[in-house]
Amino acid sequence: QKQIACELYLWIGLGNVKKGDNYGALKEFRNMFAVDSAYSKEITKNISDPSVSGLIEHAENLSKGLLVDYNIQITTKPKEALIKINGKSIGMSPEVYRSTVPKFTLEIEKEGYKPIKEEQFLMQAMTVKEYTLESIGRSLAVSSLPKGAKVFLDGTNTSRLTDCELPFVPYGTHKLKLVKENYADWEGTAEILEGTGSVSLSATLIVNTYVYFQKGGGPEIKFFKTPRALAFD
Repeated sequence: QKQIACELYLWIGLGNVKKGDNYGALKEFRNMFAVDSAYSKEITKNISDPSVSGLIEHAENLSKGLLVDYNIQITTKPKEALIKINGKSIGMSPEVYRSTVPKFTLEIEKEGYKPIKEEQFLMQAMTVKEYTLESIGRSLAVSSLPKGAKVFLDGTNTSRLTDCELPFVPYGTHKLKLVKENYADWEGTAEILEGTGSVSLSATLIVNTYVYFQKGGGPEIKFFKTPRALAFD
């Protein structure tokens, strides 16, 4: 009866492998070794498929208590990416995650980079994974003459004043608007092409309304939007 049970677990496990369910196959192979370890080794010794033989060896180690938990070391380039396991945050990269279950969903997120989401199935006590994150944009350096203009990107106030740098602006064409009191709003476009480094954009603001100022007790001076003679009062 034990031999029949072992053979059934083996065939069910092989069926799971064909369906792509390695975790399901691992559980069946582990049950097989739990029933009769010696007979399980006998009926699996001629399996030549390395993916299947690896799962069988994994199951045997589990049945012997040689593999209690799994550890995965996760590093990213650049660092400080958010790491999630099964949808829950576990910290920032680099990070080491420990689990008693070899199968889980790994997610990596960082502003300005394409997120990563993949299924993990660990086969050994320690696994090292390194990910190079794919950028989805570049930084945009915005300057103006004079400085101190509010910067709007695609209609949204960035809460930054020129001269400044906007990090991780997505690739593509974006509308840029600079707003400064007493100056006409400046509007233009910024083309962010794929590449490395920062993209620069500069603008010269034009006086919109006249402004009074008085220096050293002298006459008030008016500055106008369009070139004209200075008016002294």
